[in-house]
Amino acid sequence: MLAASFRVQATAAELIAVPGNRLEKDFVIEKSLGQGEFSNVWEVRERKTGQLFAVKAGRPYTGSKNRLRQLEEISILHELSREPHPHIIPYINSWEHNSRLFIQTALAPCGDLSTFLLIFAESGGIGEARVWKVLFELASGLEHIHNHDFLHLDLKPSNILITSTGSLQIADFGMSTVLTSAGCVGGVSPALPTAVDGTFVWEEGASANVPVPSPIIDREMEGDREYLCPETLEGTVGKGADVYS
Repeated sequence: MLAASFRVQATAAELIAVPGNRLEKDFVIEKSLGQGEFSNVWEVRERKTGQLFAVKAGRPYTGSKNRLRQLEEISILHELSREPHPHIIPYINSWEHNSRLFIQTALAPCGDLSTFLLIFAESGGIGEARVWKVLFELASGLEHIHNHDFLHLDLKPSNILITSTGSLQIADFGMSTVLTSAGCVGGVSPALPTAVDGTFVWEEGASANVPVPSPIIDREMEGDREYLCPETLEGTVGKGADVYS
């Protein structure tokens, strides 16, 4: 298990060493923001503007199906970015290089909700007013996701980021999927982009908002077991799965 996890990881230096990677050409890596089994995330400074962003590098594609599944994440983020919401992490750009997907988003510089709650737990926890603020902001962001016919399916404190003003933003749409007209997960996807020299291009116009038949028939419904709704075991989930989380 440990060996398998190690093989999908890559340091920033290793990724930069691959010729032609935009991570090196367009950005200066400031620091690591996290490393997991499926991705690495860095705080980066854009060379051209000096502005700070976050860039996530996914694990190497394990085949065409896995590539399409990863592309669904940026397709969902791209669709949500058409109507930006203050409690959804803003999508900026994405590209692929050397069989890896790179996703550039806005930077939420104050860490994640999980770390925040652990810090406050040592001093007695957070007050009622802040609890209501957290619930309101997360409910608002989740409503936006559901209103666009998406499910997040991996809501948990570590996937909730904190901005410089203290507001919350839902992030990490790696498990997300599209809802059918019946309100459940089905065999549809957001329109996937076309790759042109490693850069993604989306179709514009009304047809770009229409879900297409999913290229992934046997998609996996998994997530953090501590936040997973019971109906996931039966393979039929809807908006209630995110509410439960």
